[in-house]
Amino acid sequence: MKHFYVLFILSFLFVVPQAAIAQQLSELSVEEAAPSGPIPVFRDFPDHAVLIIESNLTNLNFDSTVGIVEDKSNPQDGIYRLIIQTWRQTITVSAQGYKQARFSVPQSEAREALYYTVNPVETENSDLVYVRFIVNPDDATLYVNNQEIDYSESVPLESGTKQIRIERDGMRTLDDEIKVDPQNNFYSFEMEEIEQEIVSINTNPDDLTIAIDDIEQNRNQFFLYPGDYIIRLSKQNYKTLETQITVTEGGDNTFTYQLQPFIGQLTLNINPFDAQVLIDKQNYSRQTSVQLAPGRHLLEVSKEGYESYQDQFVLQENQALTKTVELEQLTGELLFGITPSSAEVTLFNESGQMVKQWTGLQKLRDLPVGLYQFNARHPEYEPLSGQLKIEKDKSVMEDYTMKSLSDIELEKRKEEERLENLLAEQRAKAEERKQQEEAETLRQLRELQEQREAERKKQERMQIFKYPAYTSFNFHYSDFALNTSSFKDNVKSVLKLGFAVNTFDTWYTLAYDFSYASITMKDYDGFDGEDPISTIDAFSAGLTFTPTLPLGPFLISGGAGLSITQYMDEIDTYSYYYTTDFYFRGGVVLMPENWGVGFGVTYDQSYDIGISEEYTEFSQTNLSLIIAF
Repeated sequence: MKHFYVLFILSFLFVVPQAAIAQQLSELSVEEAAPSGPIPVFRDFPDHAVLIIESNLTNLNFDSTVGIVEDKSNPQDGIYRLIIQTWRQTITVSAQGYKQARFSVPQSEAREALYYTVNPVETENSDLVYVRFIVNPDDATLYVNNQEIDYSESVPLESGTKQIRIERDGMRTLDDEIKVDPQNNFYSFEMEEIEQEIVSINTNPDDLTIAIDDIEQNRNQFFLYPGDYIIRLSKQNYKTLETQITVTEGGDNTFTYQLQPFIGQLTLNINPFDAQVLIDKQNYSRQTSVQLAPGRHLLEVSKEGYESYQDQFVLQENQALTKTVELEQLTGELLFGITPSSAEVTLFNESGQMVKQWTGLQKLRDLPVGLYQFNARHPEYEPLSGQLKIEKDKSVMEDYTMKSLSDIELEKRKEEERLENLLAEQRAKAEERKQQEEAETLRQLRELQEQREAERKKQERMQIFKYPAYTSFNFHYSDFALNTSSFKDNVKSVLKLGFAVNTFDTWYTLAYDFSYASITMKDYDGFDGEDPISTIDAFSAGLTFTPTLPLGPFLISGGAGLSITQYMDEIDTYSYYYTTDFYFRGGVVLMPENWGVGFGVTYDQSYDIGISEEYTEFSQTNLSLIIAF
């Protein structure tokens, strides 16, 4: 029990003075005010609002839940001017010797001016009532007449009607009106829980970073409680957009934004091209053109083995700026000695490329820094290899002695070299044979190609005259003129049928001609028509050289030929006569497809080959109907 009293007394001694000190702080009163005087214009802040506060206190300090953009106050004149965002926010007012006061500022328009007064609360002769508030949940924010109130203890308020507003994430905002007097000094409020809403953010471009109240989201759809939020959209090479959104209960909470690209253009000329390029710690390696936000930037260029480069530059809006960076290569020096001096040394860099080859002593200046490999060879010594490191502005001295081979090893080495030379010679011969065979193959291919090309050109030259071989049937009407006077006018009619087979498909062709003619005679032997009508049958076979020219669908042909004809006279006991015929032929055939119809003319001169003098010679002219296919 003694311990209890001691603790209680100590607790009382420490707590009561603090309460007493707290009671000594005066309170501030915040009230909305009517506009007074001309509306101020701040041309540098076209997208913001201005908060104008009149007060008789010159030591006021202000803060906002979304931040004060800029303070343009003149406290000595009793006027405070605060440039603020247009979003809904809570303003905190503080001054030495006064309790903090908070008041809510509604969402406003750009260039809008909001007027308030902040003054000490007059406590003399005031009727204060200590009011107890119980809010469930107890971490909600309570506003009385737009001023945030700490309701963990009883709150001193003046008598009268008060506007109550209670806010909390996940709860429906509660607005109410209370009456404060000695009989009404206890109020209890139960907030109603609300469900989260689906919020969709549509953006262009779509692959950007979305942050809600500084919390980055990993997708463009998420759940939020109804209320006001600050959204920030950002993407490299685009202007960051920050604004306020209001999520409504049961509403269409879809928001669409278009980001504006930066128009500051930076052109980079970097050597070596594969150097690492950082701008504001972001990697832009191997890029020659970059769009950046106007402002100050840090350019860093580095590559192993080169002097690093760093530069700060300012890029203006709409400016096209070019930066040329030539990195200086870091170098060192190598002094290399080897015994025997006739040994052949080869130096390679880290990528395996040969740097230099020499014998004996060697001094290499301005050798790029880094690791190197060397090989030393001599026919009478064991091979030697090693690694070197060249450092910046340092001289590296290396001296090596190769180990000589014994007589046995030397003989073995010579034998190996002999075999290697023999194999190299065989490989060279095989390669030479291979090259010869390839050359012969290429020669044959070229000859074949030349032959094909010559044939193709020949076909092209002959294409205009080319036409398929064809067979034709000829139906002739003949004017038969004998040179013997006694028979000259005795031919009554001639019917001649024939066909020709053309053998080639070029502009020239050989045609095999076969024909049969029936010649009807009158007044045989010159007896004034007293003799009966006689018939002579004629069979002929010949060969014709016929040039042919296709013109569109027409086939024009001509030519000359030679044939042998047998005549059989049925009156003269079937006597046989033979003639040799020379003839000239011409014709036109319309042949649009694989067959055609046309006409022709043939002049035929016949000579007797020795049977009878009656048919010494004669001529005939044939008009032909031609069917070709």
